[in-house]
Amino acid sequence: MVRIIKFGITIVFCACFLGACGSPEPPTHAEFVVEANSVCSAAREKVRAMDAPDPTKKAATVRVAEQVVQIERKALSSLRAITAPDVDAANVDRWLGMIDQTLNQSEISVRAQTSGNLEAARQANENGQLLNERASHVATQLGVTSCIAAETGGTSSP
Repeated sequence: MVRIIKFGITIVFCACFLGACGSPEPPTHAEFVVEANSVCSAAREKVRAMDAPDPTKKAATVRVAEQVVQIERKALSSLRAITAPDVDAANVDRWLGMIDQTLNQSEISVRAQTSGNLEAARQANENGQLLNERASHVATQLGVTSCIAAETGGTSSP
């Protein structure tokens, strides 16, 4: 009889505990904005801390560009790890997709410059700028101000 009571108490305790510890609620819009701004600010500071390359040295310029893209890719990964509130999920997905496409264009530009194809690099830069402007617009709508072009010296990427 004592075993049955203990078992019953254990079941009730587990049910209450599991109910209280179910899947966490997504963050509020304000919490999402704070977290996303933090990621973008940290990435921006890493980029700002880098030494500017000598623009006459192609290899150094390409190396720095690759490092910037790597920093921004890591930030994008961190942004994707943040759960967006349900109300913002579609816009966040659209924004992050545009950042990814912008970074793709940056990588294409770097490869084109490395191979000496300046026309392809120019086109990739132009495409990236258009995507960047669109991403900045969505970031502004979301309130993620640390991730917009005007705040990051020309890149809405993280």
